[in-house]
Amino acid sequence: MRGSRSASPGRTTQRRYRATLDGVHTTAAPGRPTGRTEHPQRTRRPGRGRARKVLLLLHLVFAGAWLGMHVVLGVLVCTLFVSDDPRVISVSYRALVLFAIWPLLSVALLCLLSGLALGMVTKYGVLRYRWVVVKLALNVVLAVLIAFALPGGLEAAALAGQRIAEGAAVGDPPLDLLFPPIVSTAALLAAFVLSVFKPWGRSR
Repeated sequence: MRGSRSASPGRTTQRRYRATLDGVHTTAAPGRPTGRTEHPQRTRRPGRGRARKVLLLLHLVFAGAWLGMHVVLGVLVCTLFVSDDPRVISVSYRALVLFAIWPLLSVALLCLLSGLALGMVTKYGVLRYRWVVVKLALNVVLAVLIAFALPGGLEAAALAGQRIAEGAAVGDPPLDLLFPPIVSTAALLAAFVLSVFKPWGRSR
């Protein structure tokens, strides 16, 4: 009988193909569930992004000022070794103690505080990445050296400059004065390199 005849294979294939197309259009239709889990988009807070930029700018300014101060410190120290003028040597000696103690310590602490604040508002954090930890360690070590190791040598240099200004003979400058500008400048340049290349990945 006709009613008991089964559908031909060609018609069955066409029906399945139409059903598949209907399912695709139904899934893609707007306003209907697609079967996919949609995650809500994260909204960025404009105030936080602005604060991050301000902190980044301050940190760069403080770091650049710190590096520039060490370059000037190196120029003053090199002047002691290359100049033959007693007046120039005396002024360089006395400028060291005026320039190197409190200005350097102030900008080192400002760089440290701005770096900590910047880490709290960015994805890098303070102790989350190894390069950030190394930068933090360099900043702390240099600040401690400025506060406790540098004043003794610079005060002796200031006294030497005062004696030269009063007419004392010019002697050879101590070699210890070469270490602060060399070590600190190298450490700060290393910190700049770490900030740019961000090596080593996460620390935890």
